[in-house]
Amino acid sequence: MRHPTVPDFEQCVSFGAFSNQQQELAYNVACLFAMYFIPLTIITICYACIFFEISKNAKDMSGKCVQSDQGRIQLRRSDQRPLARARRRTLRMTVTIVSVFACCWLPYATMTLWYMFDRKSAMHVSARIQDLFFIMAVSNSCVDPLVYGSFTLDMNIIQMILKKAFCIHGENLDSEYCYLYE
Repeated sequence: MRHPTVPDFEQCVSFGAFSNQQQELAYNVACLFAMYFIPLTIITICYACIFFEISKNAKDMSGKCVQSDQGRIQLRRSDQRPLARARRRTLRMTVTIVSVFACCWLPYATMTLWYMFDRKSAMHVSARIQDLFFIMAVSNSCVDPLVYGSFTLDMNIIQMILKKAFCIHGENLDSEYCYLYE
């Protein structure tokens, strides 16, 4: 369709493209499944497989000899602590990634479903709230690196970056590191 006031702007839209309400509903539900429910299922399954593989490998290695290029290494009980810690950390990261995806997209998916099944009452939701839900959904891609970074970066490095960015002077921080509005 062409924009009503900007004649050179054209956009593909689905409204008015279907011969009846059921076709439009089927299309919108399929799109919602493709954007939210199927990806949520896939990432949940993938991360669960990763976690179970790590757990299985950790159990297999428990108390066994591991063959390496340099020779044989016997794992002792004390060597199991880093593996257990890595499993817990992986589980936390897995739950966090899936939860962030679900939380970022859930308001938008809920609003979309509400609009599909009860358009009249959904129209009473503020346009700003609806925009916020959309922004939350598309911001998921921006949040993922922050989540991964929080699990992989040293917290001291993160604190130092934040101090530099927000001009917080500490005992280990000189004023020359303050980059913003002094």
